[in-house]
Amino acid sequence: MFSCSMVVFVLLSSLSLSFVFVTPKRITLTTIVVAEIPTDWLWWKLVDQ
Repeated sequence: MFSCSMVVFVLLSSLSLSFVFVTPKRITLTTIVVAEIPTDWLWWKLVDQ
């Protein structure tokens, strides 16, 4: 389960990074990513339990 969550996290990170490099609205995208990461980790913690 842990490796699965890490794979999802890496995929989300690479996707968000590519979006940041493509689009000029970096602040908005950074805010979205920062807002999404905690919910993803909470979701995976619930799944692990």
